[in-house]
Amino acid sequence: MDSSFSIKKYLLKGGAFESSAKVITLLAGFGAQMLLARLLGPEQLGVYFLFLNIVSVCVLIAKTGIDTATLRLVAEAKGKGEWNTIKGLTRTCVIAVFASGSIVSFFLWFFSDQIGENWFGSSMLAGAISVGCTVVLLQGLQYVIGESFRGLQAFGLASYFQGVISSVIFLLVLLLLWANSITASLDIVIIFNVLSFFISAAISIVILMRMLSNYSATINREGVRTLFSIALPISVSSGAAFLLTQSDIFILGIFVTNAEVGYYGAASRLSNMIALILLIMKAILPPIIVDLYYKKNIAKLEHVLRYTATLGFIVCAPLSLILVVWSNEILSFVYGTKFTGASSVLSILAFGKLIHTSTGSSGLLLQMTGYHKTLMYITTFVALFGTASYLIVVNSYGKEGVAWVAAITIMLQNVLQLFYTKKLIGCKG
Repeated sequence: MDSSFSIKKYLLKGGAFESSAKVITLLAGFGAQMLLARLLGPEQLGVYFLFLNIVSVCVLIAKTGIDTATLRLVAEAKGKGEWNTIKGLTRTCVIAVFASGSIVSFFLWFFSDQIGENWFGSSMLAGAISVGCTVVLLQGLQYVIGESFRGLQAFGLASYFQGVISSVIFLLVLLLLWANSITASLDIVIIFNVLSFFISAAISIVILMRMLSNYSATINREGVRTLFSIALPISVSSGAAFLLTQSDIFILGIFVTNAEVGYYGAASRLSNMIALILLIMKAILPPIIVDLYYKKNIAKLEHVLRYTATLGFIVCAPLSLILVVWSNEILSFVYGTKFTGASSVLSILAFGKLIHTSTGSSGLLLQMTGYHKTLMYITTFVALFGTASYLIVVNSYGKEGVAWVAAITIMLQNVLQLFYTKKLIGCKG
């Protein structure tokens, strides 16, 4: 990025792709959830949510932070015009994630009965895991390839191959099943989910190979060490972040019925629409942060982060209010009348997501400026605090108590991130 670099133009360029992609993914996700709620019912939908969370944990293990490290290193190499290094980095990362994803998928299949029946008391979950374990490999590849595109500032490709294509394909399949009144079991739904990820991952690999076909892959041992020195702390941070945001589903899955998990999971996914603007900014801000930080332009960096935080609040406050006031009506429309019992959970989570969105991208700033270990410590502490709190409240207060803990822990993490951003970087973002 040169001296004429315009923050607004960059945000508009990346934001146009990211916004359209996130909106399409959001709409496809809503459509899929509406159909799944009607095809499966609360109990099977609860098992499906548990399956998705288990897969997400395994994906984190498989990619070990390589996707985020790829984004940072590819962005730096592009700024220096080192295209051979970019090809070497992307090839190394894809091979590493393919290998680790294959291993994790195998072990997930091998221990599917142990996880489903012994841990969660659900033979239905065990069957779902054995059928859908390869999603781990496919999602891992999708993440690392998508972040390679993003590091190259190919925002359109990054956006559409990190959720849009697979979501749309999955929605179309569910529409066909529903329109033709075909009875769909949970296993059939998961098989089609696997196929949608396979198609997306295969196409994205071909496109990335063609983009870099004119260059020779070069990466030395020092480059590999740098890659993994960045990736491993990020992996721990990502794991802790997942524990922070998703352990609620796991704990509910152990202590309450599958139907209650279905109610909570439905409300949780509906509340995620509030964080859409933050997801868009997190997708396009990393190259900006890297560029401005290493140019020592802290004032402009702070301006960017405040601008995005203000934008987040303006967009998300009305949306949060709508979800709180009309929670019953929205749940009934999206999932059916069987899910109106999740209205209180939706109101609580919507409030927490609003606070989270309004505090900006301080965690991303720490991650992209060399303070990923600090972020790791913060996230791990808050995740452990949250998990312990879930265990304390789940038996007495059920899904509503778990929802309050989820909202409070997210706020706590944001406060700590803002404090260390100011202390370490001198930025109030």
